[in-house]
Amino acid sequence: MKRSFYEETSHNFLFSMYTSSKKNKFNRFRIHKHTELEFGYIIKGSGIYILADLNYTAADGDIFLVRPGEQHCIPTITTPELVSLTFQISSYYLWNVCSDYISYQKLRALVSTSMPITQRFHADGETKAVLSELLSLLCDESE
Repeated sequence: MKRSFYEETSHNFLFSMYTSSKKNKFNRFRIHKHTELEFGYIIKGSGIYILADLNYTAADGDIFLVRPGEQHCIPTITTPELVSLTFQISSYYLWNVCSDYISYQKLRALVSTSMPITQRFHADGETKAVLSELLSLLCDESE
């Protein structure tokens, strides 16, 4: 299920959120990149997450931050299934809406691959609760 949101007047793409489910696999690469900033949250399962030149072991509760233009993929899933929640945020939204709330330096770090940042996080209880609520809203909307 996927929901995309657009600005009312200009109809510019703002962001989307969707879930995906992938089955167990080994070394099946589908490296890709896109123009949006992406947050990927692993709801259930584990595997190998490749982001730029780094390999991570991904598991329940991990969040990956993928900047625009960065190559990434999950070539190996070590559990029967890997379920994730993904947010893709347009540069338009970042610079025209988020800039009212986030400093220029922080926004620049989110889009510039030349600035070193942490790109893997583990969700704590409060973050998991918020993501769970967003997931339930997404599911309610799609029914």
